[in-house]
Amino acid sequence: MPITEQLLLQVLPNAGRQAGVFVPVLNAANHDELASVVDGTVARLCKRAPEMGDFVWLYYAVKWPAKRIGNKYEMSEAKAREIIKTGVGWIDCSLERFIEAA
Repeated sequence: MPITEQLLLQVLPNAGRQAGVFVPVLNAANHDELASVVDGTVARLCKRAPEMGDFVWLYYAVKWPAKRIGNKYEMSEAKAREIIKTGVGWIDCSLERFIEAA
């Protein structure tokens, strides 16, 4: 949820007209923090299950299609998709605690 000037004034009522100056900075910092959390989660997956982490990385970051990943690892496209979906599920479950905290 992005921070708005009205929301910031609710939390810090003494900010007055200066609240608008801080809103873009706070939103950028919030986005950077979320990106760091996701990167850390993917790194944990790569450490725990290297092949699965590679599949997720190749599919989402490098934009390889599942067929190409399957060919590289000598397996079917369906099996590569299955591993990618499992990795995405693992990441989703790992990020659940951050969603609940927000």
